[in-house]
Amino acid sequence: MRWIRWPIVIAMALGLSCGDDGADPKDGGSALDGDEDNHRTPIDSASSTDDSGEEPSPDSDAPDDSGADPDTAVEADMDGDGYTVSMGDCDDTNARIHPGGREVCNMTDDDCDGEIDEEAWDARTFHVDADGDGYGDWTVVVRNCVMPEGHVTDSTDCNDANPGSFPGAEEICDDEDNDCDGEIDEDAIDPIAYYRDADGDRYGDPATEVFSCDEIVGWILDGTDCDDLLDTVNPGAIEFCDGIDNDCDGEVDTDATFGERTWYRDADGDGHGDAAVTVVSCTPPTGYVWTSTDCDDTEPARYPTAVESCDLIDNDCDDVVDEDGVCLSCDVDYPTPLTRVYAGTAGGDVDGGDAECYLSGYDYSCDDCDVMTMAIGADGEVTGAYRSLGWVVTSGSATVADATALSTTISLSGATPTEPDECEEFSYTVELRVSECEGSLQTDSISFTLSCCGTG
Repeated sequence: MRWIRWPIVIAMALGLSCGDDGADPKDGGSALDGDEDNHRTPIDSASSTDDSGEEPSPDSDAPDDSGADPDTAVEADMDGDGYTVSMGDCDDTNARIHPGGREVCNMTDDDCDGEIDEEAWDARTFHVDADGDGYGDWTVVVRNCVMPEGHVTDSTDCNDANPGSFPGAEEICDDEDNDCDGEIDEDAIDPIAYYRDADGDRYGDPATEVFSCDEIVGWILDGTDCDDLLDTVNPGAIEFCDGIDNDCDGEVDTDATFGERTWYRDADGDGHGDAAVTVVSCTPPTGYVWTSTDCDDTEPARYPTAVESCDLIDNDCDDVVDEDGVCLSCDVDYPTPLTRVYAGTAGGDVDGGDAECYLSGYDYSCDDCDVMTMAIGADGEVTGAYRSLGWVVTSGSATVADATALSTTISLSGATPTEPDECEEFSYTVELRVSECEGSLQTDSISFTLSCCGTG
């Protein structure tokens, strides 16, 4: 059943109880909410009674049952909602629409207050999206039937002033909580690489790379140092001759600025270089030397300090050929004849204890009696032309070190005492032979006696 609107009933009751016989129906309210069918029923003035319970007199001012007087006719409630047009019903054909009606989202003025869908009970909740990132500010709430411009249904934005901050956003280094997880700059996609600079040369060790959104005290952004223990080694350093890659270019001393020197090519390998062919570098390339005094870098027998020989070449680079009588040979016509040469003299006995050896007339060295080395040589200088010169051992067991030299050494062997106080004696003869140009042979010899005694 419909509920009777009590303000109207009370007003009607007050009108009936307080009105006189001549009361105007308009003053007392001419309509009440009806029966359970919610139909309005006009009140019959003939059935009304005054306070005494008597029927009104026929000449009273009450309207008759005909309702012919328009001023006294009861106004109909067409939709049965308890409100007539004169009571403010703005749509008397729809029972949902009347003053005080429930406003819903239907583009209709349900409560007849001149506004449509305001404060509708089924309105949706929206949040302002000030930064336009699709996520709303939970602190700014709007209820409306239609989503206002600049609003969204989401309320999870943690910073509605930053379009880069919303749930699920990529975290970047900006001191903001971009992904709204309560943490700032964690796992950022754009951290900066820092490197330790142990030697303080403003270049860092690439092996110490660390990524961070915040500056690391004592660390730098450059990670190109190839030796972070030496402040003279970094990509900006000057290369100099020290056996180190100072400028970190992967090459050692090849482009040095300081310490280089000039090297000279030694094509013939005689240790002396050609002044016309040079290389400037820290270390000499293969085939180069530091001297530049070679007078002929194609001939290994020609260089300063070389021994002059009879070969029609300036061997010692002094601009003089075959000087100092080096060409005393049969191939050169010298007026000076060959002088007589003597092998020298020697004699005496060796007498001593264990491993002692003595020999008069010449210098010698002896480690043991069975091997003794002594010096021999011709008496005087050999001058004039000759074919050959040589020492020949004619007796005894001996060896000449250089048989063609005027002065050389001879090794004697054979004295090996085996008993205490036993003495052994051996004789040696060495002959000096000089072949003259005409084929004759000059000879001279020296003899030695070696005595070696064991000790008891």
